[in-house]
Amino acid sequence: MTQPAPAPAPTPHGDPWWISNYRGTGYLERYGSHDGATTRRDVAFLAARLALQTDHTILDLCCAFARHTAELTRRGYTHTTGVDLSQDLLDHATATAAAEGERINLLHADVRDLPLDDGCADAVLLLFNSFGFLDTTDEDLGVLREAFRVLRPGGRMAMDHFPPPPPPTPTPPAWEPAPSAATTPKPPSTSPGTPSRADSTGTPPPPTTTAPPTPATARSASTPPPS
Repeated sequence: MTQPAPAPAPTPHGDPWWISNYRGTGYLERYGSHDGATTRRDVAFLAARLALQTDHTILDLCCAFARHTAELTRRGYTHTTGVDLSQDLLDHATATAAAEGERINLLHADVRDLPLDDGCADAVLLLFNSFGFLDTTDEDLGVLREAFRVLRPGGRMAMDHFPPPPPPTPTPPAWEPAPSAATTPKPPSTSPGTPSRADSTGTPPPPTTTAPPTPATARSASTPPPS
């Protein structure tokens, strides 16, 4: 896949918080250390699970500074293109690759409006918790719809997503102390028709005994039955 022509800075959806948040060096300062061994492990896993071939067209959506794009390209998946809305991060990725004597394909575009043909990709990646930041659920789903639009029939997509933490466990009101094992007695375990383990005086009942079996029922396995 040849490098797509750079797209003009897309702004059809306004300028939400996450655009300004990922401009400049702030993202790199927070996440720039996520490379090296971690990235190589990610790519090895993806290549195996998606059965990637070196002639596959691969789109790395929301690629940021394109660490996965670069590693895929380094491993021979040269038809990989990283897509991101932050030109600053793409510029950093280009400079990093050039410093290492490499060249990677990058596309400045909004993943909700990809300037790509239907069914052009064999695999689509959406990694490092890049999904779920838009203002509405429908916009988030729009990202997935666009990803599936550019996938060829039978193509594959991989994404990771960290679900939100569960809601906190409700606490009882201040006037209702929480029960504890030290203050709450455990009721005796009884079944219907079975006397409790102690009577009202606190005296336990006598142990029960079982009568020995009669000779007819005590026959050993080696004794043949009577004829």
